[in-house]
Amino acid sequence: MKKRGRSFMVGAYLFSTLGAPIFMLLGGIAFLACLGYLVTHWGLGMNPVVMFYLNGAISVFCVGCALIVYRGTVLTDIAQEIERSGASGAATVLSVAYNGYVEAEKNKQWYELKLAVQPDEASLQPFNVDIEQLFSVTAEPMLKEGNVLPVKFFPDNRTFALVVADNAFARLK
Repeated sequence: MKKRGRSFMVGAYLFSTLGAPIFMLLGGIAFLACLGYLVTHWGLGMNPVVMFYLNGAISVFCVGCALIVYRGTVLTDIAQEIERSGASGAATVLSVAYNGYVEAEKNKQWYELKLAVQPDEASLQPFNVDIEQLFSVTAEPMLKEGNVLPVKFFPDNRTFALVVADNAFARLK
């Protein structure tokens, strides 16, 4: 994928991450305002204008919900692109936090990692990154502070990194 495509994916991730709660909050507030109007003006019957705004509020809330789903899709695309064409490096684990498992597959667990990445390419500077990635239950012994793990990342955008060990999945959260 071209550099422009990576920028679009990162932009889509940021938009969906920030936009989803804003749309949901605005839709919820508008919905409650419409319900409040209907309750206080109950004897007037169903006002078509209020129903229009009520439908709009529900639609805005649903857009926020759709952005949450879209965010997950974008993160999967980003992880796969990093795995396919990212720069390589070694990362020292600074901290590890267990964040639960996948409901349908209890042998897959989410971990939040703070990593100090040392790129393999000498022209790239070391950096720190926080990630939340899906691992197999067999990965627990390697996910200890101080351990060094193989990673890949975008050299031009160090917001994301991906552990590329055998028991790590190309899934970010």
